[in-house]
Amino acid sequence: MSRWRHLAQGLALWSCSCAPTPSPISAQTGAGQGAGQELASRHLAPDLAALEAELLAAHRATLDFHRRGDAQGMAAAASDPSFSVSRGRVDTVTRAEVEARFEGYFSAATFSRYEDVEGPIARVSRDGSLGWVIARVRVEGRYRHDDGAREPLDTTWGWIELYEREGGAWRRVGTVSDHDEGPAGLAGALGSPGSAEVELLGAAQTALGGREALASIQNLETIATVTSPRGPLTTQVIAAADGRVRFEQRSDAGVRVITALAEGVWLSDGEAAIPGGAADRAFAYGHALHLALMSPTRLYNGAKAAGEARLGGRPARVIELVDVLGNPVRIFYDADTALPLGLELVEPESTPPEPILVEVDDWRPHGTILAFHHAIFRHRGAEYVYDYGTIRFNAADPSRLVAPVTPP
Repeated sequence: MSRWRHLAQGLALWSCSCAPTPSPISAQTGAGQGAGQELASRHLAPDLAALEAELLAAHRATLDFHRRGDAQGMAAAASDPSFSVSRGRVDTVTRAEVEARFEGYFSAATFSRYEDVEGPIARVSRDGSLGWVIARVRVEGRYRHDDGAREPLDTTWGWIELYEREGGAWRRVGTVSDHDEGPAGLAGALGSPGSAEVELLGAAQTALGGREALASIQNLETIATVTSPRGPLTTQVIAAADGRVRFEQRSDAGVRVITALAEGVWLSDGEAAIPGGAADRAFAYGHALHLALMSPTRLYNGAKAAGEARLGGRPARVIELVDVLGNPVRIFYDADTALPLGLELVEPESTPPEPILVEVDDWRPHGTILAFHHAIFRHRGAEYVYDYGTIRFNAADPSRLVAPVTPP
């Protein structure tokens, strides 16, 4: 959802305003008391059920504004100014500021799901002047950073919308909200895949060690010796569950480093770094094999079942995703064990698209987690054989997953 939080003081105000005050008519005594009460009831008591229904409609409109990316609609529904309570802050924002905030947010966010996960609750003060809605909303999709990097939106929000009745209509005066952190570690299926994809990703998750074990993994480090047509290489990959990747390759020709973070991509020879681009990000992601195969939706968009195929002579079920360049990524899962057999990528910026086929095997336990120790990249008629001598979970140096120093 938006980052809105609503004024906590409003809750106290509402709780006080719910107590009715005696009307001059209802305070009369004698023979006219009953008629006075009937008149007060007929003229003063609002239809609370109808007003609550209006609040629920306003809440549904808020969800629609998000799904459509309608910043003007979000702003028009708010009072001027309104209150935002978030992350320990209480902010007063004008209607123009609301629209500007949502324009920026909606331009970068793509929602595959934005809906109530249970029925929202609406209540109205007895005089019909104030109301609130409590909701629990599931949000899934992707958020694009300025450099083109995408991160998943995968969280559940709980919020309270605060309303005041103005001119016969409800106006949102603020929101108080909070959200969970989404799936932890490498667990979870992000991006709102369908039931077939969730079933297959869930089976693979179980085969790899289970949701709880994957949720405990925040980062991983792999070191491989590589046999290539150009001679021996050594690669080191450090990857985090939030999608940060550092790829380092050493050979007789020198050192090549790509650091792909949410805020940008950098290239270096082990010393000073220069900015990179989306193709460099795709290259680093393609070599973060363990992250890609343990939790593919951490790196790639979408997740669509793509039928059945064979890889390395074994029957497989296939899921197709999309990389940062819009190219397809096909992941093959063993039809019997549900373990990943490998994946098919597209060489970044190749014309026509040049496929890269990767097969993995030699699975070994690391505690309760299974990890492959052997991979073969087949590309342009050549083979690159990776033997992983080091695979470590939650032991990476965090300083190696930050933006490197760039030349002045």
